[in-house]
Amino acid sequence: MAKILYLDLFEYPSDAEAQQNWVTDVSGLALDLYEYATPAAAQAAYVSSDALLFISNADIDDEDMADITDWSVAGAGTGASTQETFDSKSCMKLTSGGTAGGYAGRYQDVGTFGTRTVFSLSVYCDAIGTIANYDFARFMAYNGTDRLNVVFTSEGLFVYNGDWNEVGTDIVVQDTWQEWTFDVNWTAKTADVYLNGVLQASGVDFTCADAMANGTTTFNQFGDTTINQISYIDWFKAGSDFAGSLQCYSEDTIIQQGTYSLKVVAVETDSLNDTLTKSGLSLDLSGISELKIDCYASRTGTNLQMQIHDSGGTTSTKDIAISSANTWETTTWDISAIEDVNKDNIDQIIIKIINADSANTFYVDNFRSEESLQCYSEDTIKVQGDYSLKVSAVQTGSLNKTLTKTLTDYLDYSVQDVIKFDIRASRTGTNIQLQIHDTGGTTSTHNINIASVNVWQTETWDISEITGTDRDTIDKVIVKVSEATVANTIYMDNLYSQVIVESSHVFIGG
Repeated sequence: MAKILYLDLFEYPSDAEAQQNWVTDVSGLALDLYEYATPAAAQAAYVSSDALLFISNADIDDEDMADITDWSVAGAGTGASTQETFDSKSCMKLTSGGTAGGYAGRYQDVGTFGTRTVFSLSVYCDAIGTIANYDFARFMAYNGTDRLNVVFTSEGLFVYNGDWNEVGTDIVVQDTWQEWTFDVNWTAKTADVYLNGVLQASGVDFTCADAMANGTTTFNQFGDTTINQISYIDWFKAGSDFAGSLQCYSEDTIIQQGTYSLKVVAVETDSLNDTLTKSGLSLDLSGISELKIDCYASRTGTNLQMQIHDSGGTTSTKDIAISSANTWETTTWDISAIEDVNKDNIDQIIIKIINADSANTFYVDNFRSEESLQCYSEDTIKVQGDYSLKVSAVQTGSLNKTLTKTLTDYLDYSVQDVIKFDIRASRTGTNIQLQIHDTGGTTSTHNINIASVNVWQTETWDISEITGTDRDTIDKVIVKVSEATVANTIYMDNLYSQVIVESSHVFIGG
């Protein structure tokens, strides 16, 4: 007696139940994993709307250290000032030469500073001495009236104001890259000092007149007869009339995944409505219903916002609410209500400060969608029963991804000739496959060709040529995306086979 045997009616009353039965193999579509190895790389990727107005001839960066040739050489004794590759970075190298009172240096007129200037530099010292022996690296800047004069020593960081004013004890570390930022108020003759983006001291007095040329910025490496010290400057940037209210950095200790997160420092008041923008993207989020991002912040509340900008001109926003300070939290962003036309070509990711009544240091990591291939329960677009299975395959990211239904009891298809099912899709062509997997290790595949967009068609798969031993204990049914140059929304229903002799086929579960 003939009998129609249903393999799966796709009768799942909820998305959760559909996803539990048809498991995706994807870890997600990454919008940004924030794997930036240096602050310079992070700042190049996420450009601040309140960014340093860098003066080009004072800019030494990871990409082009040739700028060092524009800097004049100063020195005495046997010291040297050269361009070198160190620690895989192109750097300015300053060598003291082990000469008593001697030094090596580089200087350049970087222009006339305004009332406020931010200097940022990455420094590495291989041997840090003491002030008494002049064994230190020194950074100086002059605005025509006053000089900021900073020394790096084994005892700490010092700023000169007629005497050496210690900023912090044991904060200068030998044989370690350190990123220093000096937010200088020339009118008040004070500076805020940051180490690796963390404020170390505010309002540090640097009152000290000097006869240096206007705008000259200098790096020196001093030494004595007992030690030959070397310092490296990986990058140096200077910006005039800038409050430094929003900046980002690479972070390798406070992370969620991978090796780095993005650290963002937003100062009180000034950072309000400032943004960090990553451009040059082309992300198709059509068919995706939600995004997720991990955040960690020094203050609670809704103080920052994530935005995605589509090339068509639409910016969509999500406010990030932090419930616990200094704890990683995952925020889910429902983008299902955003029309595909407004998220099919995302060209920018934006971080915006929406509350700055207090300073905030926060970290972001793992901005992603976990839906590059996902299924859902569908109760309106169906062929039979109450539900069909909706499959959302995003552009590019879903290629070769699968949805797998593992059977609790095996199916014996050795006496069957065909499998039939109904399918419809938002694009034509051969873009998806149905597969069956036998416990012996064989996976058999049927390519599905969609003839018309958004029209149900019945697909017949002739399995008669598959060896009986390769279909006698089927333990998995698999939906696979075989082409993903365009996003695709697919519906499947009414999957069945026809058994000629009823007693020869055993089917339990489903």
